[in-house]
Amino acid sequence: MAIGIGVFANFGSTNAGEITLTAPGVSLTEQLKEDARYGISFEPGITFHQDTAVYLKLTASWAKFTGSVTANGVSTGEVSNTHSGIGYGAGIKHLVDKKIFIFAEFEQVDFQSKTEALGGGESLTIKPKNTQGLLGIGYQF
Repeated sequence: MAIGIGVFANFGSTNAGEITLTAPGVSLTEQLKEDARYGISFEPGITFHQDTAVYLKLTASWAKFTGSVTANGVSTGEVSNTHSGIGYGAGIKHLVDKKIFIFAEFEQVDFQSKTEALGGGESLTIKPKNTQGLLGIGYQF
């Protein structure tokens, strides 16, 4: 049995989705960006052949999301909030050296929803969900 604990951070900006609704004379677009994400992970696993481990991944994540609404090409508002979320997934790690490993993993993070007023009686509810697959190289201490 193996147990991993991790800390992660991503400070890049990523397009997290876009929805466009159209009706006669009206076009409404909602965009969502993930501006930063950080958190901690707990990874219980089982070791095979001394160098390979299969594990589950449980995370507590926080991410800053920015949502905007555009109606007929004119911006009607933008909101930005930090959302907390719980993630779950699985992966595999293989030691290629005493300290260096390669890995592949899949994770789904469900974030809390938040509703913000945009003005003019309009509001925007953001309920982010993040699904990702990762391939990488790591170093263990």
